[in-house]
Amino acid sequence: MANVKKNNDIQQKLFDEIRMNFHSKNSLVYNIADVLNISTDSAYKRMNGTIALNIEETHLLCKYFRVSFDSLIDVGNSGAYEFQAYDISKSVKDYGHAFALLHYLKRIKNSVESNMIISATSIPVYYLMEQKELLFFKLYVWFRGVYEYNGNLNDFINEFDSPEITDCYQQIVDHYKHIPSSEIWKEETVDTFLKVINYHLKVNSFSDMEQPLLLCSQILSVLDKLQIWAKAGKKDESDTTFQFYLCEMDPEQDIHLIIHPDAVSCNIKLFTMNNLKITDRELCDEAERWMSRMMQCSVLLSGSAEGERIKFFDAQKEKVKLLMKQIKVKKKVAQSIVK
Repeated sequence: MANVKKNNDIQQKLFDEIRMNFHSKNSLVYNIADVLNISTDSAYKRMNGTIALNIEETHLLCKYFRVSFDSLIDVGNSGAYEFQAYDISKSVKDYGHAFALLHYLKRIKNSVESNMIISATSIPVYYLMEQKELLFFKLYVWFRGVYEYNGNLNDFINEFDSPEITDCYQQIVDHYKHIPSSEIWKEETVDTFLKVINYHLKVNSFSDMEQPLLLCSQILSVLDKLQIWAKAGKKDESDTTFQFYLCEMDPEQDIHLIIHPDAVSCNIKLFTMNNLKITDRELCDEAERWMSRMMQCSVLLSGSAEGERIKFFDAQKEKVKLLMKQIKVKKKVAQSIVK
């Protein structure tokens, strides 16, 4: 009986994961039936546990819906890790990466005792999502770097943008605002994004100089928001705790550590939007200890450290304004050549 219950638990977990990752307009049961080449009635019975999946059916579903079999059988507790890659090389309108993040944050938000710790070597993607051009530039860099996209930023936005994806990203931002978080930044966190803008200026990724200027102005808006959150110690008008740390040490990696009552996960950013998701308890505990140590070695800019907070944000904004001045000079030079 114990084995039967365990198998049912695994099957239920599989379908729970599938439901979270499913974002087609078609009914899920029809997709299940198509993948397994069975009737919809048989698909329903597998989904509610009346009929057990065999190993071949489990393999087909895991492969089609991009569910890690290791995670179903708790291999994550024995040192195995899951690499989450979102291949949009065939279609720029594959929204898998966005919907996967949305469902992930929903689970965290719905757990009352959950919280998030972020070490930021670059600006966390949640802040880019409220600024449309910043977000699409981030996606453009990913698509161009990994999949050798040859168009410019305008081409990419025109091809990728849609009400559906914009709404999804806005929901991600809304969920993030309701998750208590601690963030560990360094003096160079903003520099990473500015260097990427500067590089794409050199390789003519922008159709005109107004685009990089707009990106810079949006980064200034992000910094303004962060400064308000840091001063209040909470996100927007909510009571969601926000702790902002400035670390003199280099965090070395963009790491998002999610802590909630049932489990922990450690997500390490790879290749702009892809990530290495680790659920191994021992490694996550080690990551939590390391990040706690980083916070102890940092200056907490939330709350009372007004002088340090103003100094940090003023310095970051000056870097952005300096790049804007350089762009305006290049714009004038380009205009004089045309004349």
